[in-house]
Amino acid sequence: MIDEDEAGKRLRSLTDSLKRLSELAEASDSRMEIDEIVNAVLGEEAESDRELESLVRSAFQSSSEPLSLSQMAIGILAVKKWREVWV
Repeated sequence: MIDEDEAGKRLRSLTDSLKRLSELAEASDSRMEIDEIVNAVLGEEAESDRELESLVRSAFQSSSEPLSLSQMAIGILAVKKWREVWV
């Protein structure tokens, strides 16, 4: 269980990620590369790396339908968190 402060941090992180991803989508006419998407979601938190990009690419490719920007952001943040905890 997370406390109120942690929940607030996560919500702000998601909100900021969605804003950056939306700006990228507009600037690129929705033709975005995986590395651009990951970097937009992570922002200044960290540089993406090939392993994270590979995990995200696999996750995106396993989807049977196109992902919304919010699904992309939530998924990337979840993969990043999973890797921090389990790898």
